[in-house]
Amino acid sequence: MEKATRKYFVLISFLILGFVGYTQSQYDVIEVDRGHKSFGPEEPSIAIHPNNPKKLVAGANINKLYQSENGGKTWEKIEISSLYGIWGDPVVIPGPNGYFFY
Repeated sequence: MEKATRKYFVLISFLILGFVGYTQSQYDVIEVDRGHKSFGPEEPSIAIHPNNPKKLVAGANINKLYQSENGGKTWEKIEISSLYGIWGDPVVIPGPNGYFFY
């Protein structure tokens, strides 16, 4: 490899590594729920409040609901129930009044 070509290769390599390091998440990984011993919550659905992006709600099979008021830094776990039962894949949708529907 030529000396000039080697310099460009090194320069481009450092630029790529710097970009990859910069684009990493600024938040720590948070374990919200370990779930069952063999598997955790599955098939998540996540919604963000349209007027307050720090308010997040997530649902997971089959009756788990998680909410965060601070952009996902901390979460509260809620197990939900219904007189009609809960079945199927969860879907969380923000409503027009700021409520979330599961």
